[in-house]
Amino acid sequence: MKQPLKRVYAEYDLVLLDTPPVLAVTDATVLSEHVGTSIRVASEGVTTLGDLNETVKSFTQTGAKVTGVVFNALRPRPGKYGYGYGWYRYSSDTYQQYTKSKQVE
Repeated sequence: MKQPLKRVYAEYDLVLLDTPPVLAVTDATVLSEHVGTSIRVASEGVTTLGDLNETVKSFTQTGAKVTGVVFNALRPRPGKYGYGYGWYRYSSDTYQQYTKSKQVE
């Protein structure tokens, strides 16, 4: 696997390798020796904090660098959020600040 990866790395600026779950099989751990960094993927309601800690520990033991986590399968929850913005208007040689905000439920 080392030689094909070298050829691919020489031709492309960015190479992404998708592997099976780290705790299920060793593919990701073996490949970690040949990559610059690693990003974990965690699914809401499936991946536990303990799972993430164990995967980082297994990668750290091989000397691999873990850069971050991508969270997927997030389910939106009902709730409130809001946003606001402001602007200035030139009027009669003075600046007046206007602000407007909106609450969305």
